[in-house]
Amino acid sequence: MAASSRSVGGGFDLDSWGTSRANASTSSLVTCFATSTRTIAVASLEHSPCVACRSTDCALGPAGPTRAPHVTDAVASGGTDASVVEVRNEATGPAGGPEHSRYIEWTGLPEVQRPVLVAAFEGWNDAGDAATTAVGHLRDRLRAVAFATIDPEEFYDFTSTRPIVHIEDGSTRSVEWPLTEFCAVGRDRVGTDLITLLGSEPQLRWRTFCDEIISVARQTNARMVITLGALLAEVPHTRPTAVFGTSYDSTVAQELGLQPSSYEGPTGIVGVLHNACVLAGIPSVSLWAAVPSYVPGANSPKAALALVERITDMLGLGVPTIDLEIAAAAYERQVTELVGEDDETVTYVEQLEERFDESQGVSPAGSLVEEVEQYLRNQREQG
Repeated sequence: MAASSRSVGGGFDLDSWGTSRANASTSSLVTCFATSTRTIAVASLEHSPCVACRSTDCALGPAGPTRAPHVTDAVASGGTDASVVEVRNEATGPAGGPEHSRYIEWTGLPEVQRPVLVAAFEGWNDAGDAATTAVGHLRDRLRAVAFATIDPEEFYDFTSTRPIVHIEDGSTRSVEWPLTEFCAVGRDRVGTDLITLLGSEPQLRWRTFCDEIISVARQTNARMVITLGALLAEVPHTRPTAVFGTSYDSTVAQELGLQPSSYEGPTGIVGVLHNACVLAGIPSVSLWAAVPSYVPGANSPKAALALVERITDMLGLGVPTIDLEIAAAAYERQVTELVGEDDETVTYVEQLEERFDESQGVSPAGSLVEEVEQYLRNQREQG
């Protein structure tokens, strides 16, 4: 079917999509799938509040993951739960961590043993906000406690990732700066020690930024780093979300049933972080979910759910997902309604469904990896 650049439902077009989302920088990877396929308007996709907290500001909210409970918050409220995580307050302030952690602001050191660090970043690697929603879900549902942040001053162009001004108590103004936050939860609660990392892809000094993450991984003796990502692809919203995983470590890839990474081409902060892990000798894994390219501007709780299910299965975590399941069902229903308003889009989705069903005899993840890698190689050759 020939690609179409018009929207279904009005008020949304492919040409303006790249600048329409101020909270997440769109990437060449994201744009490529959008411009090669059909797209539908997403303004009418309603975002239901979280069924757990009834708030649209939680990890499922349109603003994306929010700040986690902090170590000092828990202490002040008397709500610290030793089964969640214990924190030593020996390390405080920027100088509290290792000497090479110049930009880490520590509020404590979590009492964890050989944790797995799970990370996601808004922007280039986060189509449909699926990756950050997934990590935010893990953090919030497991009641992980914040113990460190990365100082944003050195890594963000504040004209691109702007701080937000808040008014508190009707008069007091405060500035919320871009937050890159580490949180921890202990194995007594979930079966394995876990550290979550949430932030936005920085604009500056990527190598130093990743070195800071590696320093936290070393300080906490992390045994593995797992990054989550999401990309727009020619997949139907009516079928299970494809999740594929890669690793630069062939042994890890074989043990976990992943594909060894052989990709060459443009990359985001996730790719640079994995390279830093290789140099540091820390095993790393990258998990990616495919989001339908014809709804590029909508949050995708369905893809987020698929990522959560994959990582919980991989790590043996017990994480409630009922809120994501409800949101995913609502997402699929609403997209189906919008698709049904345009006959050409209905036909296009039916073709995607047929292709998906036919691919069940082969590896859909493998073909998806090849599709993405080929596009990025072509993009680099075209300059």
